[in-house]
Amino acid sequence: MLYLLNEYLYLTCAFLMLGFTAYTVQPETRYDNGWVYTGFLGAILAVNVFIMLFDVCISAKTALKRCKLRKQAEVAREKRQVEAAQHRNQILAEQRKKKAEQD
Repeated sequence: MLYLLNEYLYLTCAFLMLGFTAYTVQPETRYDNGWVYTGFLGAILAVNVFIMLFDVCISAKTALKRCKLRKQAEVAREKRQVEAAQHRNQILAEQRKKKAEQD
């Protein structure tokens, strides 16, 4: 959709360029055409900058979400590793206790 808007605005600017040729006899008309042309160029610039900033914000938001999810996954993995180590130690302690009772 953005490319269609850009193409429309560029085409309009191309047609406005005819207003600066010798076919336009009055200088006031050329001057007014210049302001309209400047307005269209400003609209092109504003729309494209807005779209770029919007895309950057969306990308940053996505990157922050990914980072947060990675950290959560890492914390959960470390927690599972600690719990597994504690469980192993508990089992080993029980086995030592049973062996000591048998001896």
